Amino acid sequence: MQYSFIKDKISKGWSYPLKRDLLDNELNSLPKPLIHSVYYLHCICHDFEKACVFKSAFQGSFDLLYPNMYSLCVYSVPSTLKKEISCQIQEIVLPHFISWISSLEAASPTKRSWRHVFEYIYSNGSLIYVTEAMRRARPKYRLRPSKQYFTGK
Repeated sequence: MQYSFIKDKISKGWSYPLKRDLLDNELNSLPKPLIHSVYYLHCICHDFEKACVFKSAFQGSFDLLYPNMYSLCVYSVPSTLKKEISCQIQEIVLPHFISWISSLEAASPTKRSWRHVFEYIYSNGSLIYVTEAMRRARPKYRLRPSKQYFTGK
């Protein structure tokens, strides 16, 4: 499967919960190549509770760069939780992800024209699927640019 791949370096005490070869095995079960990029990103958070572990976005048919393609992000987890989260990703998340892609591929053109997001977060020892309603209810955090952003100093 051809896709662009970006992997962040991670600090000590963190690991990626999904090996690339396991991901490739699942993605090869798709009827045609639909993934344009895979990111392994380092999750920088002090409290890992309710942190995103696996996320994918369908770009929709109106996207100018990658219409009707998917991007995928796997986030780093604390090394102490790697085995537990890895098992849950293989048993729950990946089969659900493949069925999510299959359902979007079979959806009407109207539904496929919009952006869709597939996301699992870690909470209370298990992975939880984030629905659209849950995503809308989450507060939006905005970062304030520093003073030097505006002044260049």
